[in-house]
Order: sequence, then C-alpha cells, then structure tokens
Amino acid sequence: LLLIMNLSTVAVLYLGAFRVDSGEMPIGNLLAFMQYIMQILFAMMTAVLMFVLVPRAVVSGGRIRDVLDTKPSISDPPTPISPPRRGTVEFRDVTFRYPGAEEPVLSSISFEAKPGETTAIVGSTGSGKSTLINLLPRFYDATGGSLLIDGVDVKDMDRTDLWARIGFVPQKAFL
Repeated sequence: LLLIMNLSTVAVLYLGAFRVDSGEMPIGNLLAFMQYIMQILFAMMTAVLMFVLVPRAVVSGGRIRDVLDTKPSISDPPTPISPPRRGTVEFRDVTFRYPGAEEPVLSSISFEAKPGETTAIVGSTGSGKSTLINLLPRFYDATGGSLLIDGVDVKDMDRTDLWARIGFVPQKAFL
C-alpha cells in the first residue's frame, strides 16, 4: 500500500506538471487532487490495517476472557477463624512445590517470628525467600506443613482478615 501511495503521488505530480505547464490546469487543482488521492489511499490503508488487527484483537479478547473466567485455586474457608491480634508468625515444617516442578522450592522450613523481634530471611538469588514470604498472604498455599499466624493456620482464616494483619515493605520501591 505504501508503494501504491508513493507511486500514485509521483504519477499525479508527473502528469499534473504537464497540464500546469501548458496552462490547462491551475496548480491549486493539482494540489487539491493530490490531497484527495492521499485521503482515499489513507482510508484504504486504514481498512487493510483493520483487517489485520481485528483477528488479533479477537484472539487477545478470548485470552483475556479465559483469564477472567479462571476460578481461583485458593478460597476462603466456610467458617473462618479470627484470632486475637498478637503478631506471631510460625512456620511448622512448611514445604512448597510449584505446580509441575520436580523438586520443592522450600522443604521442611520451621521457625517462629515473635512480635518485637527482628527476623531476617537471607539467601542467594533463587533460594526461595520471595516464595516463603508469598505463603504468608496465601498467594500460594503450602504443599506441606502449616503456616500459623497468631496460632491459627492461614488456611482457616478469611483472606481479607489475613491481609489486614500483614504489612510488607519490599527491598525495592515499586509503585
């Protein structure tokens, strides 16, 4: 289409130049004709572009609909427990394996973080620090062991109540 557009511009200017030179056509008519040709060709190019983009948009819309229709694998219990707020976090023999992974990312992790104490999770890249932290708000559920907040397993708590109890400050500021 760009080739046709450019060739038509050259042809209009070439043929129009002879008419303007001989006095058969004023230069304003030549410029107006060239503008009309450009508008027609841009409209055709837009229509062709729509024929290319509409099928892509339909496929993308289907993928978005699939994501929105996906039921979450983590749900709230029918009768959630809301313990008094003390601030204790305890991991009891927690194991976690990503779906389809051969080896667990976390294996038999046990520790207790009490209020007023500083607990540091240190390790190299890929050692499971972020995965360990993502188990707290139930972004994932542990595949083994139990994770307790204030003495209650996080699987027995309402997620809204659970999230209200957690404050998270990442190492990198992200907005």
